[in-house]
Parts: sequence; C-alpha cells; structure tokens
Amino acid sequence: MTGTLLVVAGATMVLGLGCPVRAPGWWRGCLLVGALAGLGAAVEVLVSGVAWEWRSTFLLGGERAHLRLDGVSALFLALVCVLGGTAGAYSKEYWTDAAHPRSAARGRAWWTALLVCMGMLLLCSNGLHFLIAVGACAIAGGPFVGNPQVRHGAGSLVPVDLFIPGCPPHPLTILDGLLRLLDRLGEPWDTR
Repeated sequence: MTGTLLVVAGATMVLGLGCPVRAPGWWRGCLLVGALAGLGAAVEVLVSGVAWEWRSTFLLGGERAHLRLDGVSALFLALVCVLGGTAGAYSKEYWTDAAHPRSAARGRAWWTALLVCMGMLLLCSNGLHFLIAVGACAIAGGPFVGNPQVRHGAGSLVPVDLFIPGCPPHPLTILDGLLRLLDRLGEPWDTR
C-alpha cells in the first residue's frame, strides 16, 4: 500500500507541474492529492514501524536504483506533505493570478518542483541519515550553558555523528566536516 500511495503522490505532483500556468485549479487539486497520498504513505510507515523499500531491476547511472522510506524519512516526508498541502490550500486566496500576475504561475511551478525534489531526496537517501551538531550552542550549549533547556548540547540527548565547532562555523569548516564524515578526505594536513 505504501508503494501505491507513493506512486500516486509522485504522479499527481508531476502532473501538477504542467498545470500551474493555464489551470491553477487543476494544479491545486494535483498538489493536494499528491500531498495527501504522500502523507498517507508516511503515516503508514510511521504506524507500522516497517520501512518500505524498492530496488530496480535496471541500471541507472551504472547502479541499481534503490528507494527507501524508513521512520526518519517518513517523518520528514509527512512534514513536507503537510507544508505542501497547506500552501496549496491557502494558495486559492493568497497566490492568485490577479494579485500576482507576473509571478503566480511561476511560483506555483517552482513550489511543485521543490516538493517533488524534496520527496525524491527523502526516498533516495537509502537510509543514510546523519545527525550533525553545528555551532557552539548545539555542541555544548554556547552562552546558554547551565540553563535547564539546553542540557549541555545535543550530544547529551542523542548520538551525534558530527560536531562542527564555531559561532558561527566557517563555511570551510562545515565543508571539511561533511567531507570527513563521508570519508572523502583523509587525515588533516600535516602542519609541521
């Protein structure tokens, strides 16, 4: 059932990509059906606790395609679907062609494309999830250490895969940490 709901969600969202210019009502309908189908698939995985997987029989880019919807991906897919459906429902009055004649149709198209891409990203992650604590506040509490809400950073509550220090961290520090997490870089440079 999860696979069927995901196919319905993807198909209606892709169909909605062709409707925003000439038929905003059809676009809204496709967006809402897609969001509800995606939400249904996410809720089914969250309630059952069983991950949904699909492996292709064909090669795509030299590898077999592997889609997976586990608990973490299902939670974020549910959030994306609720956000996407809410925006679609409110677009009837706030995102009209009369109010925004130059940008309404393009905005609807980009919104749908964004939702499709986020949904595919969550499915294509193949269960690869990292928890990254970025910045002094997330690592140890920063200037708020000692407050009961902080609890000495994220590492004291959940297992953290990567700590990126800084307040705020430099972009190269973030890049270095991410590449080391993915084993793309070796040991730090020898500075002797």
